[in-house]
Amino acid sequence: MRNEHFEAWISPATGCLAALKDYNSRHNRLSQQLAFRASGSGKRLAYTDAAASEEYSVVAADSVEVARATTAVGEIVARGRLLNRRQEELARFRQSYRAWRGSRVLQLEIELEPRAEPGAEPWDSYYACRFAWPTRRRSCREACSRCGALPGREDSRPATTWRSPGAGANDHPDGGLPYHRRVGHRMLDTLLLVRESENAVFGWASAWI
Repeated sequence: MRNEHFEAWISPATGCLAALKDYNSRHNRLSQQLAFRASGSGKRLAYTDAAASEEYSVVAADSVEVARATTAVGEIVARGRLLNRRQEELARFRQSYRAWRGSRVLQLEIELEPRAEPGAEPWDSYYACRFAWPTRRRSCREACSRCGALPGREDSRPATTWRSPGAGANDHPDGGLPYHRRVGHRMLDTLLLVRESENAVFGWASAWI
């Protein structure tokens, strides 16, 4: 899917964003997928890329379809499941991508129907929208700014714009803006659902060129 400023590649296997590219550099700027992170064993997840996907689900697309293709907007809708390593279903999802003519923003709308409840610790177990940037040389500051987090210091829990960095993951004093958790050197989790959350629809700009 493309417009004047970028092209977005949607994976037919996962239904998630395989690559976001502009026309000047042609290299991948950002990738995205949905994930469920199970509760850990009590120890902190190692801060390395090799350990970054250790306790996460896998994604399986059931369908990836073109919903709109006009001169004003293109839209692709993906439906699928989140599975654990034993291929047991953890959640169903519907994810829509929209690219408007003249816009530098790729819009995502995510619907989640969880089957498994996250663990009690919201920073350790959650449903998330995972973003990844291509190399360790690209800073977390730059990548966070492309997916809605505050482009602040290189910490493991960058705050969403207008959110207090000291608040907890379950607190929503500002209307439900999401929290983020940095994992490894090239990944960022935007927390969507934690324990006792309901089925949810999320509509927000995921990235821009």
